[in-house]
Amino acid sequence: MSAKPDFPRGNNGEVRPKRVADMLVNPLYASCICSEVYELNWLRGHHQPLISLETYDKVQTRLHGTAYAPARKNISDDFTLRGFVTCGDCGKKLRSSWAKGKYKHYAYYLCQTKGCDSYGKSIPRARVEDAFGDVVRTLQTTPGLLQMAETMFRDAWAARLDQVKDVTKSVRRQIRGG
Repeated sequence: MSAKPDFPRGNNGEVRPKRVADMLVNPLYASCICSEVYELNWLRGHHQPLISLETYDKVQTRLHGTAYAPARKNISDDFTLRGFVTCGDCGKKLRSSWAKGKYKHYAYYLCQTKGCDSYGKSIPRARVEDAFGDVVRTLQTTPGLLQMAETMFRDAWAARLDQVKDVTKSVRRQIRGG
């Protein structure tokens, strides 16, 4: 503690993370004096800075700038059902991952919900996606659904056609008048 008495330490001699954070956001530690009360704005101090002005600016940009989240590496077309497949026991979405074997990588879906009976149990991707394909193949539309979809499409098409006709008339009027 007495080896570096100028450095702000707690009663037990440790430098706490909060103290470091305070140093990084306070311009005084970058040898700049700012005070709204005395209307002092960014006067250069005569004392040695503990952090550089560049470091202070970077910290301010990080704290008050827009949030930046790096692109996730594990989002790809490898797991087409990610976010759609749920656990049969707890109903939460299954996660997906690659496992490295001795000679190749293996794709799995798994439940990561603590307390679930299936927690940590892996299901091969091929088995999940094949079962999904089987379910999709059994789906059939009803004649009423197809008729309703056709009616909706025709109505949307007619509305769009009317809109194009109106725009065409408006443009022709502008050409004649202008």
